[in-house]
Amino acid sequence: MLSQTYRTTNFPVHRRIPEQQYNKTMVLSGVTVVNNTADRIHVRITGDGEASASVAFYPIDPQKADTWARQHMQVGYAYREDNKKTEVQVVIPGYRWVIS
Repeated sequence: MLSQTYRTTNFPVHRRIPEQQYNKTMVLSGVTVVNNTADRIHVRITGDGEASASVAFYPIDPQKADTWARQHMQVGYAYREDNKKTEVQVVIPGYRWVIS
């Protein structure tokens, strides 16, 4: 079961969505990572529950993007060459993760 948040006041209200309904309505277009930095980044998107997922890091050049075929929420790791730090983000299929 997943939780969806609706904001009608200043306090979040949660409504549970049955797993079967979630799978039918979920956008299955993959996870896109956009590199808005001045240097190359190296990205890995986990593949838990996916049919064929690589565990490798892939480079993305500055001002470029790449898309991973994912159908489920995953964890993304991005190593930035500009500041030598790693960013970690939960990524959702159909959305963009912009590194800037």
